[in-house]
Amino acid sequence: MSALVWLNGILLSEESCVGISPSDRGFTLGDGVFETIRVSSGIPLYVEHHLERLRIGCSFLQIPINYRDHELLVYIGETITANGLSEAVVRITVTRGTGKRGILPPTNPEPTIVISASPYESHLLGEDISRVNLIVSSVARNNLSPTSRIKSCNYLDNILARMEASEKGAYDAVMLNTNGEVACTTSANVFIVQEGRLITPPPSAGVLNGTVRRVLLDRLCHRLGLSVIERKVSLQDLLSADEVFITNSVIGVLGVDNINGNRIGKRDSGEITLDIRRELEKDIDLYKTHFRWQGSVS
Repeated sequence: MSALVWLNGILLSEESCVGISPSDRGFTLGDGVFETIRVSSGIPLYVEHHLERLRIGCSFLQIPINYRDHELLVYIGETITANGLSEAVVRITVTRGTGKRGILPPTNPEPTIVISASPYESHLLGEDISRVNLIVSSVARNNLSPTSRIKSCNYLDNILARMEASEKGAYDAVMLNTNGEVACTTSANVFIVQEGRLITPPPSAGVLNGTVRRVLLDRLCHRLGLSVIERKVSLQDLLSADEVFITNSVIGVLGVDNINGNRIGKRDSGEITLDIRRELEKDIDLYKTHFRWQGSVS
């Protein structure tokens, strides 16, 4: 059975999805933003954070969204249901729409919005893995670009870094910024543990404020009585940390075993990482308990 995607208000099979123009600027220039949302038991987790970040990105790029959040939520639900999925990953892509050849965008853009849903494959995404190995990529994260702090459709640096990691047999790659400081991995935020304290690079380091990162900073660390600091993280800080873990909306919290072949920490258990992972699981269960769909679009 062909997967169904939501395209500008209509559910279509992927094979018949011919409504995206070859002149769409998302296709020709990567001119757009996207969000990736984990779905658990049919519920899009932390969806309000994702939609907020989507709007921030669109506002920065001056791409209008003519749908309210509760409408987008309904369309997300329709896409999940139409594909018969309970455990899934939803992607929302918003491009500026079509435009003439060249860089300068049209004055009055008509955005293209696509919502798709794929099965959640835990063995590929880290849920069945307790600790992973990383490399430090030779590809830099451009912290000087404002697009480093939005989830834009331009992912070439990340793709090159991830290819480098794959070639070296690593799960993912740490990306350093133009100052040689730790920024992120190709698809996750980075946390280190030093003497019982959590440290994570700030957005100014070229960091996208991930949704799980946000949940950790907003409440999970407080619940666990953990001190958390946003500050510059050097490569030496990373390699000498007691624990290292990475986070994003799909993998949740994933411990790091080694970086460039160097073992992280002296303890095999990664105690604080495990505590945070368990607390996130509790928070997700609580979120699902209180989540309510907001009716239909009228």
